[in-house]
Amino acid sequence: MELVKEDALQVLQSHTPSGQQRSAIHAPIPANLRDAVFSSEGSGGWLVPSIIVTNSGSRLTLELNVSDSLERLLKRIQAAFGINKDELAKVCNATRKTIYNWLDGKSEPQEKNRERLFVLDVLADDWTGAGYTTDRIRLKQAIVDGRSIFDLLCDDPIDSELVLFAGSRSALNDRRSSLADPFST
Repeated sequence: MELVKEDALQVLQSHTPSGQQRSAIHAPIPANLRDAVFSSEGSGGWLVPSIIVTNSGSRLTLELNVSDSLERLLKRIQAAFGINKDELAKVCNATRKTIYNWLDGKSEPQEKNRERLFVLDVLADDWTGAGYTTDRIRLKQAIVDGRSIFDLLCDDPIDSELVLFAGSRSALNDRRSSLADPFST
């Protein structure tokens, strides 16, 4: 079984000394890195071949998911934004049938779709980390210039900063509505 293909996803995560994840990079694994990093074969799942500690104390972990990575990625995006498969298809600029073809292994995302999925994955991670809403009703309400968070997720290209700003504004609105007036008696 070949563990690494040209189109395999490489997930490079940077961790702080306390273990918090900082970032992730998805890209084909360079040919010169393959022989040096992978020393064993497996039957699928997650392979964590090496941990590198940088001068700053951050740990770099190279992980290659050789099974069901696309399904997990799509589920993370759905969970982060509280969207269903139809909405996921719109956010991915694909059809519902295309999403199911990806999940069933009948097709793989094209380069443009992979780039969009990467942006959505990073955005979903940031969204979840910030504790922003997954409430479907809130995600469809106008929040920035008459547009909803869902509308912003469907833009091409996605403006990640604007989406996160909208999430922060939505969270602030939630907090304001739940605060009691300190001057009322």
